[in-house]
Order: sequence, then C-alpha cells, then structure tokens
Amino acid sequence: MPWRISYRHPLRPDDGGIRFVPDQSEAAAEKLRLELRGYAVSEPTQTEGFRLTAQTEEVLPDEAAEAPARSRLLGAIFHTAPGP
Repeated sequence: MPWRISYRHPLRPDDGGIRFVPDQSEAAAEKLRLELRGYAVSEPTQTEGFRLTAQTEEVLPDEAAEAPARSRLLGAIFHTAPGP
C-alpha cells in the first residue's frame, strides 16, 4: 500500500502538496529530504491503493458516448478545431 506525505513551506504558504510513495522506507527518506529543504512535513500515513489515470485521447469502451463532448471540450481549451 502506498504512503502519503503532506508538506508545506512555512514562509511560502502556496508552496506545498502531497506526495505518494510506494513503501515505508521510501516515505521516511522523502520526509527527511523535505524537512532538510525547510518544509513542514506530516507523519507519513498509509493510504488505500490508488489508481493513476493517464490523460490521453484514448477512449475506453464505457466512455465511448462521452468522447465527442470531450473532444469539443479539449478543442475549446487548447483552441483547436473540433474532431470528427
């Protein structure tokens, strides 16, 4: 199960985030790296498994109905011509 680490820089409130690492030893090492850079770091906590999704134009079968709308949305965001 992955481990979660939250961190924030005390002098730059908008500089912070969450990191996920695969195991406890890596979590301890990442916590130390962040602390040495001056970040306030939470204790690593074990999280439920998470799923990473790629942001591609690939359409999965259950998403086929949403594909035309997504294509138009992406076209509007990136100022490109809509797809077929």
